[in-house]
Amino acid sequence: MKNINISKNKDRITIEIYPKYNKQKHIMMLFWLALWTVCGLAILTPLFGDYDIKTKFFFVLYLLFWLFFEYKVIYTHRWRKYGKEIIKIIGDKVHLVKEIKGRGVEQIFDKNDIEKIEIFNEKENSMSQLFGNAYWMISGYQLAFKTKDKLIPFGLELDEKEKKKIVFELNRSLKQN
Repeated sequence: MKNINISKNKDRITIEIYPKYNKQKHIMMLFWLALWTVCGLAILTPLFGDYDIKTKFFFVLYLLFWLFFEYKVIYTHRWRKYGKEIIKIIGDKVHLVKEIKGRGVEQIFDKNDIEKIEIFNEKENSMSQLFGNAYWMISGYQLAFKTKDKLIPFGLELDEKEKKKIVFELNRSLKQN
């Protein structure tokens, strides 16, 4: 499956960006998730045992840490399997939504408030770039636009050719009235 899909007519452009999906990495991530779930359940059961308050506090802290990563990996699984980003320019509005199985929060911007869409460059060798390349993380925005005083990043996991194509199409649509 290709990573982007662009459809346009005279008064509308829709760009869909699909996440990268690697079957082997996805299976490994699900295997890790299963083991992580077992670890959490193993810590959950002694929580109800006869332990002093300090030990129970440790179990609770561990479970909070565990729950955070459990949520992150489940969300990533759903994103990689069923998610997509949608950018639409309809009339004088720009719609941006990151959806999973047809559900997501849509952001709507006035076309005139957007200066320019450009490639979003992250610092080389940054910690966020290192973790952003991990399969179990959803990060690595490649594009952005500025509206008034806010920078709005979008376009996850795009290669150079895809970035340039999207920037060209969106900037061209923004200039049309």
